[in-house]
Amino acid sequence: MSPPTAGGHLDLELQDLLDGRAEPRVRADAETHLRGCAACRGRLAALEAARSAVRTAGGAAELPPELAARLDAALDREDASAIRSQRTRRLAVAATALAASLLAAVLLLRGRAPDVVEVVTTDYRTQAVTLPAGALRTSDVGELERFLHAAGVPFPVRVLDLGMMRWELVGGGVETLEGQPSIALAYRRDGRTVICRMYLGSTAALPAGARVEEHRGFRFHVYERDGVTAVFWQEGQTVCVLIGDGPSGGVVELAVEKAMAPA
Repeated sequence: MSPPTAGGHLDLELQDLLDGRAEPRVRADAETHLRGCAACRGRLAALEAARSAVRTAGGAAELPPELAARLDAALDREDASAIRSQRTRRLAVAATALAASLLAAVLLLRGRAPDVVEVVTTDYRTQAVTLPAGALRTSDVGELERFLHAAGVPFPVRVLDLGMMRWELVGGGVETLEGQPSIALAYRRDGRTVICRMYLGSTAALPAGARVEEHRGFRFHVYERDGVTAVFWQEGQTVCVLIGDGPSGGVVELAVEKAMAPA
């Protein structure tokens, strides 16, 4: 990854983070920069929201005909042999950038970027009592994986059996998180419930204030909000978050055991 631009901010690196293409060292450097740079966090959140909006609209984004024609003409002026194979990707990036600019303006008017930590910790208080609407209540890992896979979520479906740690699978379902599909899984032990959620995204877009711990090659971002702990980590292009109440150390320990490198 190239260093921040002359203005001290990340640029093209943000898209690599969002797409999960950044190498571990690159990701770590970028996350360090983002923890201290509210402007870059806002831009990354806007890009993530733009991609979510494009998915929600269904299919690839389309540029206005006039803008698409101008972009196409510009590409034609370049070396055709080097550019033709990249045309589709450039048009898609341009469309995403256009949508991101509009969303960034909205976010600035609101005064802050979306806080996914606040969303998941607030949702936890309901999810710990009842599963999402349309969820499947089962302790069978295979059955739940097939159910979630049939829902067509845009990332690999993985349900772990935590029985060895005495956490019983209760069930799971699909619901929206920040405008895109998210899996929510519930586990219970001794009257306590933890929720695991997964969604496409980047931990680099998380808000400031996390306690970062490194275990088994993963970086865990730990937040404590009003007695609820949320632990985020990256698995490929998927962000996983484990949410629970009680001592934060227990939630972190379970997240460390649950983390698994993508196949």
